[in-house]
Amino acid sequence: MNEFNGVGFLLVMAGWMFSLCFHEFAHALVAYYGGDTSVRDKGYLTFNPARYTNLVDSLVWPLALFLLGGIALPGGAVYVNRAALRGRGWDAAVSFAGPLANLLLLVVLVVPFWLGLVDLEEPTILWAAYGYVCVLQVMAALFNLIPVPPLDGFGAISAFWNPLTRARAYAMSNFTFMILLVLLWSDTGVSRLFWYAVLWVSHAVGVPLELANMGRGMMPSLF
Repeated sequence: MNEFNGVGFLLVMAGWMFSLCFHEFAHALVAYYGGDTSVRDKGYLTFNPARYTNLVDSLVWPLALFLLGGIALPGGAVYVNRAALRGRGWDAAVSFAGPLANLLLLVVLVVPFWLGLVDLEEPTILWAAYGYVCVLQVMAALFNLIPVPPLDGFGAISAFWNPLTRARAYAMSNFTFMILLVLLWSDTGVSRLFWYAVLWVSHAVGVPLELANMGRGMMPSLF
């Protein structure tokens, strides 16, 4: 099963799109309860991917990077009016909400593995894709928690910074983000640590890594 499979690819993409919406919905929901009611008017309190995506930033760019290096980028965005939030604690909570949503979804997804409902001896395309979607949740959570602008980990810690310092850091987001991607693509200590953490957490919560690897093998790759 370790070769491109169109059905498997579509299943993984469907699972990833749902998790993307759930990630962004979590940002919006916490922002709403934190005081930014504008997220409701913008339509973010839904699972409609059209509200969080656009063709280039949410589909073409993330898919290209996924095919190049296997990194599942967020791909969506919720524009929060952080000035409307009731304090820095809510500000940090909005940033943390996305990665925590991925981890919550992961816990729900691994239940069939915990209950022994999956035949690992004769895995199907569906379960191989399912296993890989589980690993993508770990990847998304850990990636977004890296404290580098513009990722959620940085948003959480910078919520307690001086606003001017925070704004200056965010102004360098394109530069710092590209450096991070280069480090993750290259054979560096940062890359090895990140992928080790993804696999370790996935295994620790009960994701069968051999099954997930079969799912990864069904995806197209440029290398």
